[in-house]
Amino acid sequence: MQTTIKKLESIDKPREKLEKQGLSALKNYELMAILLGSGVKGKDVISLSRELVKLLGKEFDNIDLEKLLKIHGLGKAKACQILSAIELSRRYLIQNQNIKITSS
Repeated sequence: MQTTIKKLESIDKPREKLEKQGLSALKNYELMAILLGSGVKGKDVISLSRELVKLLGKEFDNIDLEKLLKIHGLGKAKACQILSAIELSRRYLIQNQNIKITSS
């Protein structure tokens, strides 16, 4: 049984958890839930974010707008936000590939 955001204790809600425990305490679906902000009628943000994280786990290198728009609950605006976040991450990683670790 999936837990909806409304049923979570305040400390377990993604934004509150981030504030109290930091980014590293959040699971991938919780980070995605923060990015999404809300779900849609019939699908809460937690369910939507879990589905999206599962898809990205399989299709990350090949994800595109068309694939994202097939997910019930994702419109064009949210899908574009997700693709933008992915592209920003890619660019940041490429830009910083030349970092050398000099100590443990």
